[in-house]
Amino acid sequence: MNFLAHLHLSDPGAESWIGSLIPDFSDKSDPESYPDVIYKAILLHRRIDIFTDNHPVFIKSRSRIDNRYRLLKGILVDMFYDHFLAKHWNNYHSKSLEQFSNEIYDALLSHRKIMPIRLQRASDYMIAENWLVSYRELDGIDLVLKRMERRLSRPTVLGEGIDALVNNYTEIEIDFKAFYPDLQEFVKQEKQAMRQ
Repeated sequence: MNFLAHLHLSDPGAESWIGSLIPDFSDKSDPESYPDVIYKAILLHRRIDIFTDNHPVFIKSRSRIDNRYRLLKGILVDMFYDHFLAKHWNNYHSKSLEQFSNEIYDALLSHRKIMPIRLQRASDYMIAENWLVSYRELDGIDLVLKRMERRLSRPTVLGEGIDALVNNYTEIEIDFKAFYPDLQEFVKQEKQAMRQ
């Protein structure tokens, strides 16, 4: 899953939100050096990624994408699922996507000191360009994929990934709607286990 899903699935609060983003922006392998709330959010992020990558519906979504994207298929499906989460946000959260996103942005601004440098830099762009809300639109996903491609050390076709979404839109939307409740239930169980 990508940023929006990880933020949505984490416990509410600045440290949980930041912890849910850290694994994508830090090579630091020892989450125990963080406060307990952040530590648990990092662990949850990692468990979500493992669950997602091995879920049959996620695997089906990856198989829908043209083989020219090869190892990028998982990244693309992560982004596409964030698009469908944003599109159907009101089915999954009581606050509007705009309100939720503003709370995230406020937390990122007020807790910069505890974030890895790469997350600090990314959060500046995330806030300035309103990434989380932009995921609702195809243009927003297209822009993010093009930016991701520019950050990669080797040339890829990631920047053309919007085509994979457009060409498989209905099928991947159906996949997302089947997958996300399973992920929510998994996260609920993981959180309960962490509290014991």
